Amino acid sequence: MKKILFLFSFFGCLFWVNAQTIIKMEKSGEVYKVPCKINGLGLKFIFDTGASDVSLSLTEALFMLKNDYLSEKDFIGTEYYRIANGDLQEGTTVNLKCIEVGGQKIYNVQASISHTSDAPLLLGQSALQRFGKVSIDYATNTLSLGVGRSNGSAPKATSTSNVSKNNTGVTDYKRIKIGTQEWMTENLNVSTFRNGDPILEAKTDEEWLRAAENGIPAWCYYENDLTNGKKYGKLYNGYVAVNSLNVCPTGWHVPGYDEFIQLTDYLGGEMLAGGKMKLVNLWSSPNTGADNASGFAALPAGFRYSGGYFGYLGEIGRFWSTTEGGPYARSSTNVLFLNLKYNFSSAERQDSYKGFGFPIRCVKD
Repeated sequence: MKKILFLFSFFGCLFWVNAQTIIKMEKSGEVYKVPCKINGLGLKFIFDTGASDVSLSLTEALFMLKNDYLSEKDFIGTEYYRIANGDLQEGTTVNLKCIEVGGQKIYNVQASISHTSDAPLLLGQSALQRFGKVSIDYATNTLSLGVGRSNGSAPKATSTSNVSKNNTGVTDYKRIKIGTQEWMTENLNVSTFRNGDPILEAKTDEEWLRAAENGIPAWCYYENDLTNGKKYGKLYNGYVAVNSLNVCPTGWHVPGYDEFIQLTDYLGGEMLAGGKMKLVNLWSSPNTGADNASGFAALPAGFRYSGGYFGYLGEIGRFWSTTEGGPYARSSTNVLFLNLKYNFSSAERQDSYKGFGFPIRCVKD
């Protein structure tokens, strides 16, 4: 069976797993199916040792919406997910209030809906292992889930961990003039707003999730690794990008999306601009169209999902704008961002929930 992989992440998972749970799987041809409940609706997911996570097909999603297992408020936006041949495929991001496997429940799960009607329902390893130790007995067709973990307490907005001095005097960022605009050529890497107010460093999944749920500005390094921070800068949630305190140093600001449009228009339009913005190294192959002709030096910094899961380092570079809602966003509360990918030369306009973590590039006032 050809295995198709879709990526998603669990956002804000709460677990009550106190002992080993044995689940009877159903063998169907060469695959095993695991009974699950999504918001109370019974479904059977394929347990695939080659799959990394979980996805829903458009058929199930439409049924759930029609029968009140989902509401319009549960739909968040659009994301791109890896499939087996290496391509990225468009999918809709949705919040699932509850997923139940073997009597164990996971709450407030953000998942992907494939934009095809016949996509398989996949339950992969990285999802299951969050329940604890996972083992399979093929002789009895059973799946065993061991002891999992629970969420910690919410982060405090007053945290000052790893806070640098205020950034009003930052003058050493590299810069490039592109058309009539002047852009920084490195991702922002500060821990305070312009006035010196600290921004929360949220390291754990629970801290990052709680910041998103409570509208708290937060930052992290990719996989909380300082080495990544030195190379790619910080990942900021959308509450930093849109904050009126301004995270950029004096004389600079987080761009509105119209400023990104001005940039991509100058570089030949959305379909070509990405290649002219991407560095020729650091990006995964084929790094389509990359020549950094603009000098923007876009980095493949990856991103962080609102539940804390990191992904796509080397493959995706996203940059927050300050533009919320409008005709291009799927929600009035979502924020537009510019999206660059390793296998496309485009620089696409997309929108996201503010709980995600993307880099910020500042533009001159």
